[in-house]
Amino acid sequence: MKKTVVLYPGLAVSHFTPMIELADVFTEHGYAVAVALINPYVMGDDAAFTVVVRRAMTSKTSVSFHVLPRIPRPPLLPYRGNISEHIIDYVDIVRRYNAHLHDFLSSVKSLHAVVVDVTCGLAIEAARKLGVPVYQFYPFDAGALAVDLQIPSLRACSKRLGGDGTLLELLGVPPMPASHVTDKNGQPVGEKVDKDLEDLMAEGARATGEFGGILINTFVSLEKRALRALQDDLRRSLPDGKVLPPVYAVGPLVDKASAVDESSRHECLVWLDGQPDRSVVFLCFGSIAGAGDHPEQQLREIAAGLDKSGHRFLWVVRPPSTQPLDALLPEGFSARTRGRGLVVTNWVPQPEVLRHRATGAFVTHCGWNSVLEGITAGVPMLCWPMYAEQRINSVLVVEDMGVGVEMEGWLEGLVTADEVEAKVRLVMESEHGRKLGERVEAYKHGAAMAWKDGGSSRAAFALLLSEMDAAHDKRATAVLLQFTGWSATHPPSLSAYTLTQQICCHNFIAGRASLALYLGRMAGRAEVARVGSRDAGRGHAAQPRPGRAAGTTAGRRLARGMAPTRTVRRQSRCAVRLRLGGTAMSRTHWCAAMAPTRTHGVTAGRRRRAAASDNYDGRHLLRTGTGLKRAVLVMS
Repeated sequence: MKKTVVLYPGLAVSHFTPMIELADVFTEHGYAVAVALINPYVMGDDAAFTVVVRRAMTSKTSVSFHVLPRIPRPPLLPYRGNISEHIIDYVDIVRRYNAHLHDFLSSVKSLHAVVVDVTCGLAIEAARKLGVPVYQFYPFDAGALAVDLQIPSLRACSKRLGGDGTLLELLGVPPMPASHVTDKNGQPVGEKVDKDLEDLMAEGARATGEFGGILINTFVSLEKRALRALQDDLRRSLPDGKVLPPVYAVGPLVDKASAVDESSRHECLVWLDGQPDRSVVFLCFGSIAGAGDHPEQQLREIAAGLDKSGHRFLWVVRPPSTQPLDALLPEGFSARTRGRGLVVTNWVPQPEVLRHRATGAFVTHCGWNSVLEGITAGVPMLCWPMYAEQRINSVLVVEDMGVGVEMEGWLEGLVTADEVEAKVRLVMESEHGRKLGERVEAYKHGAAMAWKDGGSSRAAFALLLSEMDAAHDKRATAVLLQFTGWSATHPPSLSAYTLTQQICCHNFIAGRASLALYLGRMAGRAEVARVGSRDAGRGHAAQPRPGRAAGTTAGRRLARGMAPTRTVRRQSRCAVRLRLGGTAMSRTHWCAAMAPTRTHGVTAGRRRRAAASDNYDGRHLLRTGTGLKRAVLVMS
């Protein structure tokens, strides 16, 4: 049975999409992947999120999706203009869903690890109860994480940090204006934070230190400075002296899907087919309704700037009111730009648009998902940050990577038509724009190489899997020791009956985690209890009886995973049979557990033959006899 990794994504396109791409990476490495999803009804009428979830459920056939049950009277999450209220409501929903998540995780066979989105950090409580390793998925950039870790000290030592352009020297990122420095929730460092939100942020920071590692959607050649800071100078930046968990740069994780047939292609892609190469300016400001919307005056300025630039454009607009879009745009705009411009008011497949040969520039809000999609498509960017970590990303794109220019008017609340025209011409027509294109092509190549053999992201993921396996075994041992009170270094002298009694009394058989424990040398003749399924289910065992000799036929049959004979089934003194609800364990696990000692008459050849066989009933998990020197319990 394959090891199962459960993913718990956040409720936004920019969080959901990269985690679903991470699911593909796990399946390619031989893992089974299950996605547990908070019921999307809490998102209200978020059309973009609904479309993306449905596409994933349809296209990702190797991944199983499980929508958790509804909770009573949850706050609805569509963004209403107040970031503090939005985050507090979100965290409340995550906390209330922990019971459903725990129930789901308890039902997963061969549960190996859980990966939760950074916005669902408090879900660690649900997974930790089962004793499985838990990892955090950070869908933003390493630079944003580096800045966020330094925000508490900045706020503590600075009375006022305004928008006067003062440059802040921070670890892991280039010098950036105080106006661009925000925490991961988008709160500028110089602004007063709501007390409830501040408490939630502190709780989330403490929870971060409990994870086994942090998976970041980036790659080494893109963010060397930030990754180095996270691994060195910022390791002890968490509250209460906790150490930052290991960081794994496993990106870029971007949507690689495309329409399977012409009939399902979006209208904008069909329109792009008729445009010259690298001729279209693509404008899109994120998938979160309300957060990336422009007021009417700003829409008119954008339209006028595009009109005056003379360049082709594809513009995704969410009108701020119920009025027809034409009524919000300059008079005659649609007529003047007909043929060279397309305005779309619904969701578009952004990755496919960026990869299209006709796309030449990308006006973006600088969400990290969008930045990575632009880089992997080789498209230079015009940065227009709006919320969350986007201000930081804008500085990184312009100053650190050198693959974009910034629309500066956003700081004053309005980007004028003149600036829109000038920046579009700068990227599309000038020598500076050509150099931006060359640099972004170099990063595109680096992104592709990161997942090739020998690439940084492939190596980081391999290290993650290795550490995940080690953490799984270590935590499994620790959990069993916690339940039994045994010492890992000095296990007691005990009989198999005592072991069985401990397991049953602590109701440990209800746990579905894979467990392995070296119990140490047993003293004298091992005693074996014959436990019927009814007794095991009630949590108590029969009286111990002397074990049958290791060389007997019954012992050999049981050790080889063969069904005992009718007589042995009735009278066996060699098997402890625990009722585990149909849980199965492969013979490979059993034989590896028994090696290298020769027990129950099992030779090395028989162990190899048994290991190559199919799974057998996991109720026969613990087998012992008078010759046993080691005992290993494995529950898959």
